[in-house]
Amino acid sequence: MIVPMPTNVMHIDTQRAMAVAPADEPRTLDAFKFAVSESMKGTAKRMQQMNAMPREKTPPQKSIWSTLAQNKLLIALAFVGIAVASWQLLRRR
Repeated sequence: MIVPMPTNVMHIDTQRAMAVAPADEPRTLDAFKFAVSESMKGTAKRMQQMNAMPREKTPPQKSIWSTLAQNKLLIALAFVGIAVASWQLLRRR
């Protein structure tokens, strides 16, 4: 006989979104072996399905220079703002 160990783990029914009592009951060794083999078959099937799905390609990471080249106007505007702020600061002195 296979007897599950009692734990404090809370089981959640995702369909009803509520806590439920664990469904683990003592079972024979043959029933446990069958449940494990069925689970392993399901795992293999899920792995095949995952491998069959097209994978999303992650875009290559951009360098700092390519990012700066794409944002020339924004950088120029930032430099103008810095220049105006510096001029205002120096004028006050």
